[in-house]
Amino acid sequence: MDEIRVAEQIWQENEAYIRKFCTYKLSSHPDLVDDCLQDIFLALLNFLHDEKEITNPKAWLTKVASNKINDIYKAENKKTQTEVPFEEEYVKANEDFDYSGTEGITEKEIEKHLQEILGTLSDKEKALIEDFCIKKNSGKEIAEKMGISENNFRQQIFRVKRKVKKAIREVLK
Repeated sequence: MDEIRVAEQIWQENEAYIRKFCTYKLSSHPDLVDDCLQDIFLALLNFLHDEKEITNPKAWLTKVASNKINDIYKAENKKTQTEVPFEEEYVKANEDFDYSGTEGITEKEIEKHLQEILGTLSDKEKALIEDFCIKKNSGKEIAEKMGISENNFRQQIFRVKRKVKKAIREVLK
């Protein structure tokens, strides 16, 4: 019970400063200031409950506030962070990719050199192409099977397709 009184005293002496600090640091998330202050006070109570002593309460509260604010921003970033759609992420990469030399190549020409082209792929890449292009499994199904995110799968299939196109150009020079 004594730690509650000590916590309340420390809080009363420093609350205005900590509130101003949190309001400034969370200016892009003003609705989260009160939550942050509650977390800081709870941390103070827990610390004092463990019968620990705080030699400089203002500095200690400021450090706890900084850590809580960092946690809030990390959580907010995770909430707002969306996976970049495959098309958007790789359109730019495709712009820089040299496709010259593949124009006018027929499927018949590719079939003649198919084993040579497939020889440039690893077993994992071949399985990926087989699942996606031949078996027509969805990206979500393949990603689950591989134990990766769908976005990660899309990145991998993009790289494999790019590798195949490069192999086609090399083989049919």
